[in-house]
Amino acid sequence: MKRSGFGGALNAVTGVLSRGSSQIVTFLLTLVAARYLMPAEFGIFSLAAIATTLIRTLLYSGAFEHLLKAADARDESTECLLVNILVALGISGLVVVGALIARMIAGPSVLTDLLLVLLPSNLIAAVTGWQESLLLRTKRVRLYYGATLAAEMLAMIAAVLLFKAGAGIWALAGQIYIRNLSTFTLYLIISRPILSSRFSRAKMMEVLSWSQHRYGTMLLSFGSTYAADIFLGIFLSPAATGLYRASSRLVTAIADMIGQPTRLIAMTIFSARAARGEASGAVWPGVFAVAALFGWSALAGLAAGAGTFVPLILGEKWIAAVPIVAILCIARAFTVLDSITSAALVAADQARVLLYRQTIAGVTLLATLTIVAPFGVIPVTIATAGVALANSLLLLIIVLRRLDGSSDALRAQLPLIGLPLCATAAGAWTAHLMIQALALPLAAKAALVVVAGGLGWIVTVALFHRKARALFASLSTARG
Repeated sequence: MKRSGFGGALNAVTGVLSRGSSQIVTFLLTLVAARYLMPAEFGIFSLAAIATTLIRTLLYSGAFEHLLKAADARDESTECLLVNILVALGISGLVVVGALIARMIAGPSVLTDLLLVLLPSNLIAAVTGWQESLLLRTKRVRLYYGATLAAEMLAMIAAVLLFKAGAGIWALAGQIYIRNLSTFTLYLIISRPILSSRFSRAKMMEVLSWSQHRYGTMLLSFGSTYAADIFLGIFLSPAATGLYRASSRLVTAIADMIGQPTRLIAMTIFSARAARGEASGAVWPGVFAVAALFGWSALAGLAAGAGTFVPLILGEKWIAAVPIVAILCIARAFTVLDSITSAALVAADQARVLLYRQTIAGVTLLATLTIVAPFGVIPVTIATAGVALANSLLLLIIVLRRLDGSSDALRAQLPLIGLPLCATAAGAWTAHLMIQALALPLAAKAALVVVAGGLGWIVTVALFHRKARALFASLSTARG
């Protein structure tokens, strides 16, 4: 039993860390970009990339999820690919028209040029999203993780070289294309795509009909995520957007190193259980406990030591980002919870309720940002965190009511969710306060904060090591 538990833990951790390669690269790339770009330049790229990111988000929901939970990929593979392509083409066309109208009214600008250059990258992403859904259905996940990491690393190296060559913000555009093309090529090498046994227009319309609620939910969720960037750009300046987006990228990279891969693992587990006719009400709290054990604890440490970490990671010119990073850690913690609970509801064919809930959250956030955006970045950040909290609590109530077994399972995981988080934050905050008067390099101070927070986490987890090992083993079994 001990050997099995250790093996399950090793497999789960390996999968999570490997699939977190995108977030690790995002973190490193943000660090590099902050050294070469001023906040205003970073803000211009962030605003231009919003439309591209929106389309890519839709390509990894809807048809992606429908194919993932299909009993047999040959029943709808081609149909899901076509839906992805149609979504990419349709939204890209609308954005192109908007960009051209903006150029006619305001004249040429770096913002619209970047936007037009970035949009075609999502045609590649439409295919890679489909490939990824097919790969997640297979047992060759380690090879898949390796290919993803290789593509991300290649793109990051290319971006660094482009920065050194003086490409400026265009280096980030090049990185997106290199990542997408590398991912497409490597996926094609490691696995031959599966097409439908027989194309069915009716099946494609069925996939599109099922996906519309997911697309609506993701659009609203996306709006909630990026509304602050847009409002800051409108009411203040691209520099304000750059400050907020760089902070958000830093926090998101840390959160998604665990949150994004566990979301994909959750989708895989819940979808497989749904295909077998099994409920996931008693399973999702365990998946969330893993995400919280690592992701929430890391966010707590980052928030507590933000005053030490931000000047080291982003540079002294980004010192104004310290309170923004600390507040965003709270907001991102709630989205980690949302990613797991949403996946459980989608697998249980409860996607429609997500659309209603996200509509309420989106309208609330937009109304709040309209009021607070003129007052600065900090009020916007606080508003974002407040809406995220309310949104997560509402979603949690829905899950507890609709998925049987959720309440008892969640209650059983509370020690693993809460105690490591508190211990990490306490250790990091104590170290941060104690080292301020010491004449040490920033890197040394940051190392001390990391060690103090890490020790708090290790001691707490050690107290619950049997529970943690049993949890990893159960998730490994659930993945099949």
